[in-house]
Amino acid sequence: MLAHNAPHGANDGAILQAPGPDVRGMRHIESPERRIFAAMVKKLDDSVGDVVESLSQKGILNNTIILFISDNGAMTSGASINYGNNWPLRGLKWSPFEGGIRVTGALWAPEKISNHLYEGYIHVSDWLPTLLTAIGEKPPNNIDGLNLWGALINNQDNNRHEIIEIDDVTGFASIILDEFKLHTGNVVPTYSNYQGEDYLGIIGNGPSYMHAIMNCKSFKIFNDLGEAVKIENMKVRERIKINCEMSDFVNNQDCYPAHGKVCLYNIKEDPCERNDLSLEYPDIVSKLSIRLECEKQRVVPRVTPILRDPKSNPALHNYTWNIFK
Repeated sequence: MLAHNAPHGANDGAILQAPGPDVRGMRHIESPERRIFAAMVKKLDDSVGDVVESLSQKGILNNTIILFISDNGAMTSGASINYGNNWPLRGLKWSPFEGGIRVTGALWAPEKISNHLYEGYIHVSDWLPTLLTAIGEKPPNNIDGLNLWGALINNQDNNRHEIIEIDDVTGFASIILDEFKLHTGNVVPTYSNYQGEDYLGIIGNGPSYMHAIMNCKSFKIFNDLGEAVKIENMKVRERIKINCEMSDFVNNQDCYPAHGKVCLYNIKEDPCERNDLSLEYPDIVSKLSIRLECEKQRVVPRVTPILRDPKSNPALHNYTWNIFK
């Protein structure tokens, strides 16, 4: 596994950092901070190309599954700000709303997989049994993750119908069951609202996405393998976009769970979590609350206070993230 720290925010003195030429290459972006953020993402993309190139040079690309995913939504503001943008989804990282937990990903495998957008639920715990199955190994028993390999490569419905998040620090707990999502407990309001619309500004038309793809290192490598990405398949990306009616945005009275109040949404019809249905469907609120309380009984309390081992100081490891003893 390769875990990039970019485009995380850094220390207050220089929250975002990227090479000057790459930042200048993003001058079509209105926000100065977003220009640096975009340059950081560009360098991350370049490094992915380096990984693909290394796999190809070693002759193992055709025996490798590549999974590229994010771990959470962006921090548009607040602590650890990086000027990422979840708009029009509601919420940031550290919130249970869709902006904090719904992310995109890309999967490539040497076997023939149709180029498609997969829209089923996937939880991070599902990748262990899914990837083990992909390489012909049997997943362990008694784990939370589900094997979704067949559903993913064949673009079929899967058996992941439930996703639960319990945050015992902030104090919120949420559950998704089929199309409904229930928020309970207490959330941080400043991380649970709508942010990022003012970061969408572009000067002129901006660069060509198709041109950028066709000139990247990975595209050329896959093309040499006879696995070139077709132009029509690049348009699948457009279907990821979420459109919500925002014309009455300012006047909308949003629901915030706190002090016993809960919020219920149909995230299939309302992915931006604007229309609270808790009063309209009390039976569903009761059903999901009971299921959530059962799951809370399985939670293993975290050890407090948090131990910060001084031997982990990056200054002791050439200012890099590394294994230490």
